[in-house]
Amino acid sequence: MTGREVCYKKKVFVDVRVEADFSSGWYSRNPSEQAEYLKRRCKDFNEFIRDHRSQDDITLNCDEIYEEQCSICGTEWETDILQEESDDGFPAGVEFCLQCGAVVNTEETP
Repeated sequence: MTGREVCYKKKVFVDVRVEADFSSGWYSRNPSEQAEYLKRRCKDFNEFIRDHRSQDDITLNCDEIYEEQCSICGTEWETDILQEESDDGFPAGVEFCLQCGAVVNTEETP
């Protein structure tokens, strides 16, 4: 076997999103009615931002968004298994990154 790089799956912080939960007190199970209700609430909230009216029933949440990525190439984690021996000597059954071709470390990751 030759010197193909070895990678592992890593969890990477990629984004953050703030969501306002307007659903408190909403009891309809009809998606169309709920969508209209939430659109009205969004409009009300935008007006609140402009004129500072009380909107105490609104809850804001900050969600961190993580993605599993390859430790070598940094792309979203996507692997495959070699179906037959590779040209560089890796036997069938070895898992590798679909983007960069690095062999996946199946032992504990750092």
